[in-house]
Amino acid sequence: MNISQALPLFVSLACSAQTIRGNVQNGTTGKPEPWHQVILFTPSGEQASTITNEFGVFQIEPGKISDPHSTVILQVTHSGVEYFQSAHPGETANVKVYDSSKQVTGIRDHMTILQFQAKGELLQVTELHALTNASDPPTTKVDPDNLRFTIQEGARLRPATVSGPEGGTAKLPLVSIPGQTREYRIEFPIKPGLTKYALSYDVPYRGQWIFSRKAQYPMERIGVIVPDSMQFRPLGTRKFHAVVDQPGTSEHILQGLSAGETFAFGLTGTGALGQSFHPLIPGEASGVRGAVTKMSAHGELPVAKPRPAAAQINPIVQLALYICMLAFGVFAIWRLKLWMWAR
Repeated sequence: MNISQALPLFVSLACSAQTIRGNVQNGTTGKPEPWHQVILFTPSGEQASTITNEFGVFQIEPGKISDPHSTVILQVTHSGVEYFQSAHPGETANVKVYDSSKQVTGIRDHMTILQFQAKGELLQVTELHALTNASDPPTTKVDPDNLRFTIQEGARLRPATVSGPEGGTAKLPLVSIPGQTREYRIEFPIKPGLTKYALSYDVPYRGQWIFSRKAQYPMERIGVIVPDSMQFRPLGTRKFHAVVDQPGTSEHILQGLSAGETFAFGLTGTGALGQSFHPLIPGEASGVRGAVTKMSAHGELPVAKPRPAAAQINPIVQLALYICMLAFGVFAIWRLKLWMWAR
């Protein structure tokens, strides 16, 4: 075989290696989803799209990719909700979507961590929440009030960082609810699996403050972390348990709240935490200041469309590292500590 005869074969093999094949399945019904658009993203942005056939099967050509081992992102929209799946050229990808409903049972607040530190006349508050959607059959909850909470009047709010089960993150505004004083919400679908969100805000502080919150969903475990120079006082009949952990911190645990039940506590004094977590922004090294945490990315997905590549690092890798540190690093550290105590 001469070069001119072999060239078409080489081109065919190269194109085949770039092709991504797969199917779109409805995780609620267990059936394939025909006639759904599948959009493929690379670090350079949208590259290609196709439609599933009557059996929910698709085949998509990502075009020329310099690194054949690079990760691409597939997006499928079902019932108005976007779902994502990572894939590699030449491999089979299975994208799972779910039916949506405003009323979904089986949602619980799996873990909530509340961190406070007082600096000057401001109390800095960081909240981390992890919700599990264990609905049966698996169904995505779509409601503007999916994530709703009360924040003290006069607070300086920052955008919330939200991460879905696929691992992607988004910065979303806290929307005030008309006619409801101090009531806010984040408009984000709660898909089957684990949804995580982080709030960060400052409130005026004059040496004492009361935190009160009604549980929107059943809450399994709440952890409160403050500097040991600040005094924590539980309010109401529910008992918090003190945890002896790192020097310089005071940690308190509350377990088992029903939906609609209120918990509250008071804080007095001032002080800063030696190690504090905060919602990351791309490029930061760790979710725990002052602590060295090593984590490995494993191909998690962006909620927003990928942007052009940065000069130093593949944006998909950068975003995956960012997601892992936000979605797993911070929660894993504190969940491990709290669960060890609970056991």
